[in-house]
Amino acid sequence: HYLGLENLTMIPGHIREMLKTPMLLTIFKKLYDHIPEQVIAIDNKYELFELYFKQDLDLHTHKIYTDHLLIVREYVLEKVLPFIAFQIESALLKNEHDEKNIMDLFREMCLKNHYPENVNLKLVQEVVKSLGILDHNLYFTHELFRDYFAMKGFIQAGEEGHSEEIYDFMEKLIEWLEYKDNRKDLPRRTKFLDL
Repeated sequence: HYLGLENLTMIPGHIREMLKTPMLLTIFKKLYDHIPEQVIAIDNKYELFELYFKQDLDLHTHKIYTDHLLIVREYVLEKVLPFIAFQIESALLKNEHDEKNIMDLFREMCLKNHYPENVNLKLVQEVVKSLGILDHNLYFTHELFRDYFAMKGFIQAGEEGHSEEIYDFMEKLIEWLEYKDNRKDLPRRTKFLDL
């Protein structure tokens, strides 16, 4: 009833399964209210988030939002957050997360990818905080956000030809999975690959 539908059978089973997660249900509802046909056509969580953040950018295009801030918002959603999330996942896999400061990841992002014209670190930080995806300590506010952006970062790293980074990640993942098989009490890492 949260979706306001009398007949839930019009929603495919794989989506109904996803909607058991409260955050995904909330995102689905926001999208369903505006673009029901598109949201019902998604195949997985990654596509749901892709559609959600595309809608976010589209909505801000129609609001009184300067072109410059829109460029920064898009840069943050398309480049900064995917880079940071994938780097965090890589660091977790290598047991190095405590040594990496998220601000260092922002700076590393600056060196790897040049900012769009008239964009600086301070402006990027302001937009990041305004999105509500990272908290005041710059940690992801929800694991699903981190999973989505990590997958996006993983895909981008591959598309941009960072094969050594992908190879190192996959090598560490294989080591981790082999180690984990012998230790059933360890939590699952790299859940972002399930998206």
